[in-house]
Amino acid sequence: MKGLRKLPFLAAVAGAACAVLLGGGAASASQAANHAVFADPTGDNESQSTSVYASDIRQVEVTSQNNGAIKIAITMVDGDAKLVGGDQLEVLIDYDRDRNTGQSGFDIDLVATGHSGSATTFALCRLGETRSCEEGPTDWAHDAPTGATGTHIVDFNVSSGVAAFDFGVVESYTSGSTTLKDIAPNSGLYTFEVKADPDNDGVHGTADNCPNVPARGKNDANHNGCPGPFKLIGTGEAHFSGELHKTFMRLRTVTVTGVPAGAKVVFSSPKGGDSAKANNSGSAKSKRVKGDFRYGSVITIRITKPQFVGVLLRERVVAKRGLRVVQRLCIPATGGAPVKCSAKLRGS
Repeated sequence: MKGLRKLPFLAAVAGAACAVLLGGGAASASQAANHAVFADPTGDNESQSTSVYASDIRQVEVTSQNNGAIKIAITMVDGDAKLVGGDQLEVLIDYDRDRNTGQSGFDIDLVATGHSGSATTFALCRLGETRSCEEGPTDWAHDAPTGATGTHIVDFNVSSGVAAFDFGVVESYTSGSTTLKDIAPNSGLYTFEVKADPDNDGVHGTADNCPNVPARGKNDANHNGCPGPFKLIGTGEAHFSGELHKTFMRLRTVTVTGVPAGAKVVFSSPKGGDSAKANNSGSAKSKRVKGDFRYGSVITIRITKPQFVGVLLRERVVAKRGLRVVQRLCIPATGGAPVKCSAKLRGS
């Protein structure tokens, strides 16, 4: 127990440098990519005697991965090099960075509790209208000595789907009616930028179901980091009028229907082409694709509209039938060459 510690709280390993306070209490850190180290002053923990004191927080290290996995490791110094009965460590996280939500502005509380004669236990608590705690998966948190005298590290392994979060750390030791603390930072909160956005689309970590495929704004209708879902332009063929002759067809009109209003329709043929905009009834007519077409000639129709999976139709002029669809491809809503149509193009 705390009273049997071999070293008083003043016995120290080499201390970390003090954190620099900025802007009325915001704590600074050395930070590169998705890794940050926050230092807390040596010996700023509350104490009642050399045997009754809060463990001294020296350093908080946070590391994130591109998939949103986050490790928060707190280095502390005390005689036992572990949390003991009466010790509790909390990492209080303002996940949405809104001080008006959660409890006292915090949304998540990571808790490590020391015990006399048994190992440290861990809980993840969600702070909504009520406090809801769970133990978490196996091996998600640890309390382990470092090998340096009186030094140990408590770490939590969690995940995040936000760009950044604010947090603070509280170590407390309760003896009888007395509770002593060390708070890090001493003023304000730490801020950690997750930077878990490998496709740079603004959707981070676990919130991005397609971490290697960028999807922004209207291309991500349900804000899950994946393109889509997109509607599919279902036009299957063109309508035409004309006269069939022995070696050619005299084409008078080519029209597509069932097209989303406002869609762009591009007509191409050996005799030239043009583009038209689908009207409110969903139809578009070519003004230039007409005249005499030898059998075997191909007319191409490309139909696109932003946020829709487009269609490419290739229609051949054939004897006795007129226009016949010989190829139908889909045009990805995100751009690119026409491809074979599939449900995958609709996105999620």
